[in-house]
Amino acid sequence: MDTEPTSHRGVMSDRRDLSDRPNPAEQWQKVQNENWPALEVAKRLKDVPAAQAIDVVARIVFETDGEQYLHGRAVRWTRDHVCVSISDRRLQVSYVWLNPADVRRRGEQDPA
Repeated sequence: MDTEPTSHRGVMSDRRDLSDRPNPAEQWQKVQNENWPALEVAKRLKDVPAAQAIDVVARIVFETDGEQYLHGRAVRWTRDHVCVSISDRRLQVSYVWLNPADVRRRGEQDPA
């Protein structure tokens, strides 16, 4: 990316032209297997302390890219839902709620 000086009211600037950068919203994809708990449950739950978060592999089904297995950390959970913190450019937010069947501890074997 080239940096070209620009002038604004006689003041020189080296602001970069960012017009060729992708728009993050164009990269976001809907998660087809997202599974939220009831709103009152989700509002009540807080992230576990970092030392108690669990390293996991999450099965994510993106609307365009399909099924993907991504590393993340389980930070909230109930019997029927797991909130996984994941850093991926396709996610609009850095976490996703999933069914426990779509989450396994890192290092565990896939079910046969």
